[in-house]
Amino acid sequence: MQEVKVTVFEAGKSEGYIQSYPESPSLKDMQDLVGGYIQLVPLSDSEYMVCNEEGLIKNLPVNDIANEILQVQNPYFAMHNVIVGDVFIIKIKDFE
Repeated sequence: MQEVKVTVFEAGKSEGYIQSYPESPSLKDMQDLVGGYIQLVPLSDSEYMVCNEEGLIKNLPVNDIANEILQVQNPYFAMHNVIVGDVFIIKIKDFE
């Protein structure tokens, strides 16, 4: 497999950054990025947003950029949910 790049959006930051992995990130890599258990949120037929499954329980801060992306890519999910904590976006083909 070739290098995999994910886009990370940290809560409270005004822009994201690219994180590269030599292959698909491991479960531990993904948990480290979001600070806990992962939850997949479909954005499109080709991308997931990965967030902290327990973010609301842990009172993590609202992630404004992630919520803006979600409103455009998956408005139904955005109507009923709020994204908190750090997230990243990964292509489905790179998620194993």
